[in-house]
Amino acid sequence: MGVQSSNGVGENSRSIPIGVRLQKPTKYPLVAIEIDGHQAKMDTLNSLKKITIREGWRDYRLGRVILTGGKDHPWCVEATITAVNHCLLEELKTEELKADGYKTHQEALDDMRQWYSNLTMKSEVTVIRWNNVSGILVDQRAARRVAGEEIYPRSKE
Repeated sequence: MGVQSSNGVGENSRSIPIGVRLQKPTKYPLVAIEIDGHQAKMDTLNSLKKITIREGWRDYRLGRVILTGGKDHPWCVEATITAVNHCLLEELKTEELKADGYKTHQEALDDMRQWYSNLTMKSEVTVIRWNNVSGILVDQRAARRVAGEEIYPRSKE
């Protein structure tokens, strides 16, 4: 088997058999999840919201994620995706529904249709969980709480 230089110059360079590629660790792109609504934003910043249910089987990976309000309500924080699960909407666990603010599958379906108009109980969904929310907005809110200046209190439902 012939060999070629890994950098194409001189004998002192490391040799690799022809046709063999070096395995490099895969670097994944920065991922963002849009969090819609004022209360969802406040709950995210206060580490009360740690889950989202999205239509379709999405290829989220464990690790770093940016949570954002999107172009209409710009804000962002960093978090760590800790779990990604796929199922049909009708198969969501009661605990998953409750963690995302829903009492029933029907309530989740009705609410999620504002973003996914063709969603049904048989639709595939992705459940994404995160923790370690951090960033300047989180730090500012923590400082306000310590100072007793809760500007946007959690609504009492």
